[in-house]
Amino acid sequence: MIQTEKPDFRFDIKADHENAIYKCGEKGKFKITLLDSTGKAFIGANFICEITGDWGLSKRVDLTSAANAPSFVEATLNKPGFVLCSASYKPEGVQQPYKGMGGIGFDPLLIKSQCPEPDDFDTFWAKAREELAAVPMTVAMTPIEASGGKVECLDVKVECAGGAPVSGYLVKPIEAKPGNLPAYISFHGAGVGSSQKRIDFAEAGFLAMDINAHGIANGKPESFYKDLEEGCLKGYRTRDGNDPSKIYIRGMFLRVMRALEFLKSRPEWDGRNLIVDGASQGGAQALVAAALDPQVSFCVAFVPALCLNTGILYQQKGFHWFIQMKDGQLQMMDGQPVSQAAIDTVPYYDAAIFAKRINCPCMLSTGFIDPYCPPTSVYAAFNNIPVKDKRIINNVFCGHANLDENYVERTRACKEHLQ
Repeated sequence: MIQTEKPDFRFDIKADHENAIYKCGEKGKFKITLLDSTGKAFIGANFICEITGDWGLSKRVDLTSAANAPSFVEATLNKPGFVLCSASYKPEGVQQPYKGMGGIGFDPLLIKSQCPEPDDFDTFWAKAREELAAVPMTVAMTPIEASGGKVECLDVKVECAGGAPVSGYLVKPIEAKPGNLPAYISFHGAGVGSSQKRIDFAEAGFLAMDINAHGIANGKPESFYKDLEEGCLKGYRTRDGNDPSKIYIRGMFLRVMRALEFLKSRPEWDGRNLIVDGASQGGAQALVAAALDPQVSFCVAFVPALCLNTGILYQQKGFHWFIQMKDGQLQMMDGQPVSQAAIDTVPYYDAAIFAKRINCPCMLSTGFIDPYCPPTSVYAAFNNIPVKDKRIINNVFCGHANLDENYVERTRACKEHLQ
């Protein structure tokens, strides 16, 4: 007897609106089709849909797949926010179920953060700037090899407050003239790794810098960074989350400010154009940079993290690091109960609150099925930005990622900004 492999399955989940956006109170519809490995609709499978969203929306729907029509699940919100549909099918003999997700938004441009802002938010960061100013900007630069011979690359260390230096690569065109180059700086997503050589931007005529998030050495073997991530930097995301003066993220934001100071001190900078760029944790740093430095002229923040850090307390899908639910109880990410001190600390590091202080053009992106930086949290930040010259890219079928065309558009927008 010849045994055949069990077919693989995937879900095709789409909204009945092409842009997946509805008005509040309108019925949003998910069109759900279970497909087999040949791409044909699979008949007669029993599967589950979990519908979750802002404002406490949560329900389960049991469905049976049909051959000639998708299954439909309706959802609505009466206040601005997002809804996520998670489908799951587990055939007999399979250990892990096949899953798929779809997301829809309700009046996302009207989303407002419900998280209160600390009364002393600006005073808190003014004092942090004073602490930074007390540390001399001592700089060490080591020339390193860069490909092509068109650019010069330097491994840069800059002394900083907050327990670690700024550590990054500075790349510029060879024989760049004083006062002639626009500046560009990129920030890293979560994790531990070396800075990157932004040769692409340097070859396009920028004074380009990339800093790693932790002030660590650059250009080391992968094992070096893995050891750090599993050792002294393990759990850095929520470290000292009960104290606004000690939380690990504070040092990261101080390094953002010091890196901007260093970049602006370079004689090649044209004194006008200063672009900040990052995704996820790097996107949060980009928003913070634009908020804390009025000389930032353009901000790119793709799927930015650290927005609505306490959103879960107000039934909004916020950033996931600090506070989440487990068995109906509030938990820290490390499994410990949330203290009031943690709830009081993390608003000082909420990128959606920083966004209110941005005065430059901005480009953001969001994925409608992003479980880590939910679209509600990104739109809360976007809507808080008080300038008219801003845009957001909706990646309806994306999770915590960016499409290649997002980065093509980023590059185009940076060049257009210079004009």
